[in-house]
Order: sequence, then C-alpha cells, then structure tokens
Amino acid sequence: GSCLISTSAQNTFVKRINKGENRRAVQVEAYHERLFVLSAGTCNNQFECSLIMEIDNQGSVIWEKKLKWLDIGPNSMIIDDDVIYLSGNHPSQKKWLWHHMSIDGGDSLRTYEIYNSTNVFDRMFNLGQVKFQDEFCVYGPGNQDGNESSLMYFVNKEGELDTLLTPFTSSRDADPWEIIAYEDECLILFIRYEEFGEDPQSIVAKVTADKRLDWAYISEEYLLNDAVPKGAVLNDSLAVYNTRDGFQGSQNIRCIHRDSTIFWGNENPQQIGLYKEYFEVISLMDGNILGVGSWGDAMAEPLV
Repeated sequence: GSCLISTSAQNTFVKRINKGENRRAVQVEAYHERLFVLSAGTCNNQFECSLIMEIDNQGSVIWEKKLKWLDIGPNSMIIDDDVIYLSGNHPSQKKWLWHHMSIDGGDSLRTYEIYNSTNVFDRMFNLGQVKFQDEFCVYGPGNQDGNESSLMYFVNKEGELDTLLTPFTSSRDADPWEIIAYEDECLILFIRYEEFGEDPQSIVAKVTADKRLDWAYISEEYLLNDAVPKGAVLNDSLAVYNTRDGFQGSQNIRCIHRDSTIFWGNENPQQIGLYKEYFEVISLMDGNILGVGSWGDAMAEPLV
C-alpha cells in the first residue's frame, strides 16, 4: 500500500495496492515530481523477486514491471539522469546484479554483474547502493573463509569496478545496513557488527572521498543490542543512529561527533515492559530528527 501525508500531518490519500506475490514496499523515490515505488516479495512461492511501479499523486499505478530474477535490498533504488538503477542478488549468491531501467515505462536498458574476479566471496547479500560523486557504491555483507566483511563496490555507469573496499571484517556479522553520501565529501556508514561469542554492537564510520576509512565509532556490547542501524547525517557531517542500551527494549538516539566520540544522546527511560524501536532515523530540513518504527507495552499488549 501507499500513503501520502500532507504538511499538516493529515492523510490526503490512503491507497492499497494489491500485487499478490509482491507484498512489501521497501522504498519510494520522488524524481522531478514523479513517484516510484519498489516492492519485494516471492514469485511462485519460491524465488525472491521485485516489482517497480510509477504512481501518480493519488496512488494510481501508471506503469509497473515485475523483475522475477532480481532479489533486491532495502536501499536498492537510485534514480539519476532519467535512469532507474536497481541493485540486487545474483542467483549464484557469489555476485550482485545491477540493473538499469528507463523511467518511462520501465524498459530494461542493461544489466551488469558486480563482483571482483580477484577477490571472490562465497556468499554476498546486497543491502543497497548510494550515488557518490561520479560513481555508485553498491554495498552489503559478504562471507569468505568463514568470516563476514562489509563490502563496498565502487562502479561507474558502465558497471566497471574502480575499487572494492572492505572496511570491517567479523567472525559473524558486519552488515552495512545503510550508507549515506554527505555532499560528495564523504560516506557515513551504519553497520550492525558482532563477533562470535560476543554481544552485538553498532558501528558508525566515515569513508573519505579517496575511499579511505577515516574514523569509526563502535557502540557498547549488549546481549539484546539487535537494533537495525539506519541513521542520518546532520549538519557538518554529524551522524545520528539508534542503538539498544542494556536489557530493556527501548532504543536510544545518539549523535556521533566528527572525532568519533558521542556528541549527545537521547536516552529512553528504562521501564520494564515498555519498548520503543526505530527502524530508521532521518534528518528534516529544519534540522530536527524524525524516527520511525514501533512502540508499545509488552505487559499490557503481549505479542501473540
């Protein structure tokens, strides 16, 4: 489904778009006053696949294309220079696919395979891509020899690999859930990190324009720190992210300074049964921060 919210926080329309096997809208992009929606699902009750649609400002579908062969991630769509770029997993799971489409009707233009022939991973899982300067950074985790690395493939529009960066490697998880480009000056990484036998952590890191890891903030270890790190970049490249602190369910919002230290933190009170979870944190034009997710009282409203 889709929902358009006016600036007065009132619904201007709510429209349910039923596409059967594609049940989860993962991304919406506005491009020159046009709206494009990317959905994920399972085709033939067997294969992960995707559906891309252009909708009008009332939610009606203008055109749609189902891509039964493309397993997308949560940040897989970029629209640039009248081309839709989609990233996803290759059926072999040893490389990624990078598909280019027309914004008018979704005609396929070309598809590239993203991998490094001199550094092949046993299993690669694409989480998205980001435009940075004149290149695209396609990212996600990759497994190799029992370890997992954060993978960042920098490619040009012709799919040619410029650089493969692997900033973090772990014996278990090193998932780059989101990468944000800050004014073509740097990339800010939000990573879920865990070593075997140790508690989960979140990493916020900066990669410079010359593709070098500049600094990294690593959160405390907590058994239940399973927050999905999808953050935002504020003025002067300050970064905010969500983290679960301690035993209780509520998550906190923290701001990381440019020297990789905590600049400030918005800590939720630790009350038994209450939880507040942020799936994503974004910065608004007025400088405020908006978090989206879920909240509730596990005592009064137990999960069933």
